[in-house]
Amino acid sequence: MNQEDLIKLGETIRRIRKKNGLTINDVAIKAKLSQGLISKVENARSVPSLPVLFNIAQAIKTPLSELLDYLENTSETRYLLTRKKERRTIKRENAKGYHYQTLLSQFMQESFFESVILNIESGSKGKTVTTDGYVFVYCLNGSLSLVLGKETIAMQEGDCILFNGSTPHMSQNHSQEPLNLLILYFMSST
Repeated sequence: MNQEDLIKLGETIRRIRKKNGLTINDVAIKAKLSQGLISKVENARSVPSLPVLFNIAQAIKTPLSELLDYLENTSETRYLLTRKKERRTIKRENAKGYHYQTLLSQFMQESFFESVILNIESGSKGKTVTTDGYVFVYCLNGSLSLVLGKETIAMQEGDCILFNGSTPHMSQNHSQEPLNLLILYFMSST
């Protein structure tokens, strides 16, 4: 499963959930999972285990096979290559002024790696989120205000940070210029 698959999985779960008139809370209760985990799966911020997927499928009243139909067989892949023109723009948390582009992503045994470029428009402020695993952020250009827990960290071009994604975090661009970040996610299967 690559990042495309993880995004499609989240989008499929959200589409079916909404089509069936269910809220994230409804699914969480029926699946006996937290609302946060359901949200993370829908936003491709967590790699769900098979039991978690099975519970979600039952909660949204759809066969597990329907959620997994689009998966590609990548067992023969020896390397990952994404051409600039092949990058896909993805949405997360519906944050205004935030534009994510996938670079590379891959499952590796029981973990998942994802790399994205995040472009944040001038004056934009995201939502506070948590992510399973660790997050590495490299400031390509611009000025970043990273709220990490109760601390605000100012970052400039060339600065980088690694942190546990379970710490609530939010990025902000208070400058008059666009901000570009390279973000690497390292997650274990949940």
